Amino acid sequence: RQKPSRQDAGAPSDRAADRPAPLQVFENRCSGHILSPRILDASVFPAILHSPSSRSRSASGTLVIRGGAVGDFVVTLPLLAALRTRFPGERLSVLAQPSVAPLALASGLADEVRSLESAGLARFFAPGTAALPKGWTEWFEGFARIISFLHDPDATFAANLACAGVRTFIAGPSRPQLGGGRAASQLAAPAIASLGLPLLRPEAFHLGMSAILLAKAKAWLGAPPLLALHPGSGSPRKNWRVMRWIELCQAVLAARPGQILVLGGEADAIPMAVLREALPPARALFVENASLPRVASLLAASPLFLGHDSGLGHLAAAVGAKCLLLFGGASDPAVWAPPQPGVRVLQAPDGDLARLEVATVQAAIPW
Repeated sequence: RQKPSRQDAGAPSDRAADRPAPLQVFENRCSGHILSPRILDASVFPAILHSPSSRSRSASGTLVIRGGAVGDFVVTLPLLAALRTRFPGERLSVLAQPSVAPLALASGLADEVRSLESAGLARFFAPGTAALPKGWTEWFEGFARIISFLHDPDATFAANLACAGVRTFIAGPSRPQLGGGRAASQLAAPAIASLGLPLLRPEAFHLGMSAILLAKAKAWLGAPPLLALHPGSGSPRKNWRVMRWIELCQAVLAARPGQILVLGGEADAIPMAVLREALPPARALFVENASLPRVASLLAASPLFLGHDSGLGHLAAAVGAKCLLLFGGASDPAVWAPPQPGVRVLQAPDGDLARLEVATVQAAIPW
């Protein structure tokens, strides 16, 4: 299920005064490791940490750890593709939210996925001297390199991975910065610099879905819809009014034959219900709370997507659909707009989506 938000996964944080300093964490937990105080300074990110361990000499493959929801995960996928190119034949695993992680498996970008909500992981976010869970410790130390985008300000998670025998740990930004360029490029920069990955070209990234999933999506649709749309996002401030969406859909259906595909997740229950009531059942298909691989396959079978700055906008662009995305003042298109050439961004006047007229949006649709 898609839960559009940009919050990173991690253990609840307590007061900074109650936490040991990053260097102290390592000294208390991993006295046998040779670690650089510069790397342990939580203010120095991104950083790469090498932790020699005799237990890790046979380690191989890469683990990418990513918190957040659909959009956060999709902008990380170009990095997975670059890792595939750089380390062909090696296993590539993903640790992420259970709602998004299966997408990496269904698209062939990962060989294995695990959930950030799994029991036992919480121990890795807590300082102290208690033993780390053996199963997770053995799994972590089996990787030659781990790239994490989790919010870890005091380096507790990094320290515990070092104790688990992780050889190479690369800390990436938990969220992109304004003015720093495209989100995908910002996220991949630490790994590119540390591992010699090929130059990332997010605008050329294409997310391919399995032939089976794509065939099922096409069979369910019957014929390609006129367009797919998602009336929600991670924040009400980024959403066009649902009544405007209704007016737009009615205008499109009056002008063209065919159906509209309406997609929504748990956070979209109210606009989905309003749209379902307003649109003719024979002309509108509704898909709610579907798995992300299924949503991706439906978008891949749709020629056009309309939405906001949302995870599904990134997903639609990644699978190759033309996109018209409505941006208000809550986010910066220079960072968060998908970079694919088929994406058109329509910015609201003065950043106010309430001032964006239906006729303006209808005229901008890239048929």
